[in-house]
Amino acid sequence: MCGFFSQPFTAKDRKAKIFDNESNEGFNLNEVYHKLFDSRDGILFKKSNKEVDELLFIYRIHEESKKVQKLFLKEQLNNVFQTAPIDELDKITKEDQSNRIRRNMEISNICLFWNITTYYEIKKSFDNYVKDLLDLQFDYKNYYSNKSFKDKLIKLFLQLAYSKTVEIIRRNSGQENLPNWLRVEKNEKVFLNNLKENLLNDGLNIREQYKDFLMAAKTSYRFLTMLTHHSCSC
Repeated sequence: MCGFFSQPFTAKDRKAKIFDNESNEGFNLNEVYHKLFDSRDGILFKKSNKEVDELLFIYRIHEESKKVQKLFLKEQLNNVFQTAPIDELDKITKEDQSNRIRRNMEISNICLFWNITTYYEIKKSFDNYVKDLLDLQFDYKNYYSNKSFKDKLIKLFLQLAYSKTVEIIRRNSGQENLPNWLRVEKNEKVFLNNLKENLLNDGLNIREQYKDFLMAAKTSYRFLTMLTHHSCSC
């Protein structure tokens, strides 16, 4: 729901209830299950294997990026308190910094569906600017076997999507209890409106970030096919 439909609230709200038999009227089990899994109408039956693989890959990059993000934020928090405040103003500044870092850590822990939505909204906005997009494919093998390649993609993904997701949620949730804020359906629209505004206002930079991410993450499908054939013949 958060990827192909850009519905992070529904994805989070329904994930534990997707197989509940709420109503059979026109649906298999329930509406959400029907939209995903129905053999005629379900989105997963309308998408290619390549598109589904991309969704799963973005999920994996999110999970790996979360670890890097949390480690970085912990280091930031430690740096804030490495030295004692020199005066009352410095004390207030350090407290403000630590509160913001802790809030970012909290958001980073539970923003999975919103972060995937961010990636797919960027994708919808800028796929047309990527040359020879259909000839490119994510280099999954290199990601899992080459640490430097993996680290580079994580860094680019943090810049492209993660940082934007965290900032939008932090700015709009204010001091509210974060899990409660994310469980309010109207806040999905708040998040999407702010994201789309960001894509408009900073479109040139985000477009280049997206192209950089794809060019780093993907390689020619023909090249991958040649490599596969070569390894099989050996």
